[in-house]
Amino acid sequence: MIICPVCETQNEPNESNCTQCKWDFTLAKKQLFLVPNQKALNGFNEQLKSYRQRYEKTQEVNQFKASIQALEQTVAQLEQNYQQVAEQNTQLEQRVSQQTQQIDRLNQQIQQLAENGYLDGQDWDTSQDTPQNATNDNLPATSDDTSENESTPPVEADIWVASDGSGDYANIQEAIDAANDEAKIGIRAGDYYSTTPGQPCLVMNKPVFLIGESSDATQVKLHGQVQVNTQEGGLKNISISGESGAAVNIERGNIALENTEILMGINAQGKASVILSDSKIHGSTTNGIRIEAGMLLMENTEVYSNAFDGIFISPEGSYTLKNSHIHDNQRYGINSRTMLGRGIIEDTRFNSNEYGGVLVLNGQHVSIKGCAINFNTGPGIYVNESKVTITGCDLAGNRGGSIEQHGNSTVNAANNQE
Repeated sequence: MIICPVCETQNEPNESNCTQCKWDFTLAKKQLFLVPNQKALNGFNEQLKSYRQRYEKTQEVNQFKASIQALEQTVAQLEQNYQQVAEQNTQLEQRVSQQTQQIDRLNQQIQQLAENGYLDGQDWDTSQDTPQNATNDNLPATSDDTSENESTPPVEADIWVASDGSGDYANIQEAIDAANDEAKIGIRAGDYYSTTPGQPCLVMNKPVFLIGESSDATQVKLHGQVQVNTQEGGLKNISISGESGAAVNIERGNIALENTEILMGINAQGKASVILSDSKIHGSTTNGIRIEAGMLLMENTEVYSNAFDGIFISPEGSYTLKNSHIHDNQRYGINSRTMLGRGIIEDTRFNSNEYGGVLVLNGQHVSIKGCAINFNTGPGIYVNESKVTITGCDLAGNRGGSIEQHGNSTVNAANNQE
C-alpha cells in the first residue's frame, strides 16, 4: 500500500495519483529518487506543505458549504412551518367569525319563530340563576311529564292539508310547493307518506311552517324522511318515523321542531342548526341527534333509547341544553367534542346511559349547571383534554364514579353532590 503524504490516504501500489487528494506519486518519485539531492528534497517538502494547506482549506470550504446548505434547509422549513401556522390562524379566525354570525342569525330566527307562535313562553337566556343542587325530584318537568288533557288552541293556517281530501291539499309536499314563503301549513290528523317510493316523505325547500292540528303529536304521522334544505322553517305537533337514515335530515339552514316525536333521529349537516323543544327523540340506529358545525338549542325534550349517543356534537358544533331528559342510550347521553363552539347544559337529567352521562372531549368552553346525572353505567361526567365548569349537580349513583378526568384537563367543580 502507498500512503499519501498529503492526506494520509492508503492507495494501491499501482496508483499514480492519490484517490483522495490526487497527489502525483510519479512526480514525488522523480523528485526524491531520480534527483536525490538536498535542494530537490527541500523543494519537494515545500511543495508538499503547500499542497497540504490547499487541501485542508478545500476541506474546510466544503464543510462550510455543507453547513450553509443545512442552515438554508432549516430556514426554509421554518418559513414553511410559519406559513402553515399563519394559515391555520386565519382559518380559526374565519370559523370564529362564522360562529358569531350564525349565533346572530339564530337569535333573529328565534325572535321570528316566537312571533309566529313557536317557542311560546320559552327563554333561551342562559345567564339566569341555577339551583345549587338539582335532583331528579326538583328538576322542571320534561316533555314526558306533561298532561295529556291540555286543551288544544285552534291552529291558524294559510293552507290546510288533509289525507282524506277535505283540505286544500291531500299531500303535504304539494302544499309546500304551492305555498308562499313564511306560510303556515296546517295538517289534519292522519298518516302521510312519500308520493315516490324510496324518496323522502317531504322536502322543505322553502321557509314554511308545518303545524299539526292537535297538541298530540302522534295524530299527524309522517312516514319516511323529512329533508330540510331551506334557510329556515319549522314543524310543530307532528310525529316522524324514518324508514332508513335520519328521520329529519337537515342539509342546510335552521329548523325549529316543537312538540314533535321523532323516531330514527335528527342529522344536521354542515352549518345547519336545530331549535328543539317539547319533543321526543328515540329509536335511532345511530345517534339520536347529530350536529356537525351548527348549533343545537334544546329545551324540555326527551332523548332516549338510541343505538349510539343520545346527542353527538362534532368539533365545530355548539349547543345549549335546558330542562331535558337524556336516558337509556347505548353510548353516552351526550358526546360533546366541540372545540371552537360553546357547550351549555342546565337543569337536565342524564341517567341509565351505557358509556356514561356526559363526555367532554377537547372542549374549551363547557358549562354544566344544576343537572342530575345519576345511575349511568360509566362515569357521570368524563372529561378529556377539556375545560369544564360543573356546579350544583347531583352526580351520585354512577357506576364509573362522578367525574373522571384525563389528559390536560381543567375541571372547576363546586356545590355538587357525589
